[in-house]
Amino acid sequence: MNSIPVIDFAKVSESNKEISEKVKCALANVGFLYIINHGVDMSKIRNAFAQSKLFFEQPDDVKRIFRQNPSVTGYVGWVEPGQEFHSKLESDTNIVPELRECYDYPVHGDGFEETEFQRSIRGLMEECHPVLEHLFRILARSLDLDDEDFFVNTVRCLNHSDVSSLTTVRSTYYPPITDTISEGSTRCEEHADYGLVTLLFQDDMGGLEAKTVDGSWIPVQPIKDSIVVNTGELLEYWTGGYFPATRHRVVVPSDEVKKKCSRQSLVYFIQPDDAVDVVPLRPDSSGVLQPPVNSRQHSMVRLETTYGLDTPK
Repeated sequence: MNSIPVIDFAKVSESNKEISEKVKCALANVGFLYIINHGVDMSKIRNAFAQSKLFFEQPDDVKRIFRQNPSVTGYVGWVEPGQEFHSKLESDTNIVPELRECYDYPVHGDGFEETEFQRSIRGLMEECHPVLEHLFRILARSLDLDDEDFFVNTVRCLNHSDVSSLTTVRSTYYPPITDTISEGSTRCEEHADYGLVTLLFQDDMGGLEAKTVDGSWIPVQPIKDSIVVNTGELLEYWTGGYFPATRHRVVVPSDEVKKKCSRQSLVYFIQPDDAVDVVPLRPDSSGVLQPPVNSRQHSMVRLETTYGLDTPK
C-alpha cells in the first residue's frame, strides 16, 4: 500500500468503526494520512504562515535575539541554518548539510517577549486542540483499547498549563536556492519524528517524501486545506511496532523555478507529557514486550544528538 489515504473529518462520528479501520490501515502501512474538513480556522493557518515568513525574512542579527540555546534555555526559539543536523542520528562523520532554518514554540510558550509571530503560532496551536482530541480517540479505537481517552490523558499539557511537555510547534523556512550548493545537500535529511504523532501544514511547493515499508520514497503532495498526520517513534514503541514511525525527508526540487522559491511548513509535534512512561501495549515483531521508556528522556536524547550535545537531561 503506497498511497496516502485522505480522511474526511466532516463524515466521522465518534463511534465510526470504518474511520478507525481506515486510520489503522494507513498508519500501519504508510504511517501518513491526510485530514480534510478538519474544522481548523483557515485564517489562523494563513496568518501563522504569513507571520512566519515575515520573521524569517528579517536579517539574521534580528532573528539572533531569539536564537535557540539548548544547554541554557532549552529547545525554544530560532534554529539558525547549520545548528541542527538530522544525519547526526545515524552518524557523527557523514553529516548532510540541511538548507533550512526553524523556530520552535513550545506548548507553554518560549519565554521571549511575545510578538505577532509568536501570537500567530500560539493561536494555531490552540485551534488544533479539538482535532487532536478527536484524533487521539480514533487512535485508541483503532487499537481496540477499552479507554477511548487513553491518548487524550497522556497529552494533558494541551489543556493544563502546569503539565510540562516537549510538545512544540515548529515553523520551518527553506530559503530560495539561488547559488550552487554543496554536493549532497538537502532541505531536510531523512528522519523519523520522536514523539506520538505530528500534524503538518505545508504550503504548495511540495518536496516532502515518505519512505514506504518496501523502502521506496513517495511524495506527500500538498492537498489544499488539508492537515498531514504522521506517526512518531513513541507511538511505534507504544504499539510494539504496529504503527511504525515512518521516515521522511524534504528534497531539493529538480525544477529550477521551484528551487528558487522558498518553502514553508508548520509542524505540530505532539509529545506525551514529560512524566508519562510509555508502556508497550503489545509485544514487538519478535514477540518481546519491551520495558517502559520515559517520554521526555527518549526525545531529549534524540534532540541532543541532532544538536551535537552530549549530556541527556
